[in-house]
Amino acid sequence: MASCLCPGNSSYTKKFCRIHTYCGQLQKAVLSFYSIRPRKRCNVKLSFLLRTTYSASDVLTHVTSDVLNEATSEWSRNTGNCLKSDLSCINDLEEQLHDLFNEVNVMIKSGKRNDAVDLLQANYEAIKEQIDCGFRGIEEAAVLDIIALGYMALGDLNTVGSILHLLNGIVEDLNNDGPLLDSILMHMGSIYDKLGKFEMSLSSYRRALAITERRYGETNSFIIVPLLGMAKALGSVGRARKAIETYYRAISILESSQGTESEELVVPLFALGNLLLEERRAADAEIAFQRVISIYKNLYGENDIKVGLALCSLASAKCRKDFYRKYG
Repeated sequence: MASCLCPGNSSYTKKFCRIHTYCGQLQKAVLSFYSIRPRKRCNVKLSFLLRTTYSASDVLTHVTSDVLNEATSEWSRNTGNCLKSDLSCINDLEEQLHDLFNEVNVMIKSGKRNDAVDLLQANYEAIKEQIDCGFRGIEEAAVLDIIALGYMALGDLNTVGSILHLLNGIVEDLNNDGPLLDSILMHMGSIYDKLGKFEMSLSSYRRALAITERRYGETNSFIIVPLLGMAKALGSVGRARKAIETYYRAISILESSQGTESEELVVPLFALGNLLLEERRAADAEIAFQRVISIYKNLYGENDIKVGLALCSLASAKCRKDFYRKYG
């Protein structure tokens, strides 16, 4: 991994994970982690910041790292991307950043918000020094990504905005073939959506989609997350027709891979139905909501609360349809 070698600087925390955030759930900090394909572990220990306690007055201890054997394993300092022959190193990076986010999440849930801010700020200052030393690769982007997610969980939108500005300047120069970039872009798309920056959200999701399509194919279920994010962004910028097409595409892919009664269809069907209502296409929205009801009934029974909520959406569509029929 590229390390900041400016005089007087120590090695800093580089904790990496691959987090998958579903559209609309960032503000609740509901995250699930990508499955990581089996890899050989890299024989390297990364430098990171440790806390002995979680008090805001704690001293951050710098832990020195082992040095990568330049002859067998090195990182590209031009792009910050792990060389293709060294992709096994990503597993270690993901695990370390996973730990960082977990620490922050535990602090927030236990009411130690100040400690969470303190830890995020310490890591931000550390990685910012490395960026100022000229290292602007995927490692720096991944750290900024996780810090931004932490501040989103705290609800600090002003800080998130400044971090995203720095992060965007880095990812713009990264090659699409590098590891982790698709995940980072999807997180950025979701955060931009929360900030109301829908064009930036659309741009991030579109690039993430291009990466995942190239990697997995245009009909693989791995492209669903950027597809749904892009559809939401398209609707937000007034491109409803394209958004509806994108939702239908996502639904078709899920039907092919998961079956027509899969619960995975509920999210895009609900989103599609609501957008169709906004476009005064109440009859089409009815069809989407009826499918949701059918899926929930098959999975949970007709008396489940999920069925009741879906019935409310269907009732709204029926009322809208009658209203449009009477009053145009």
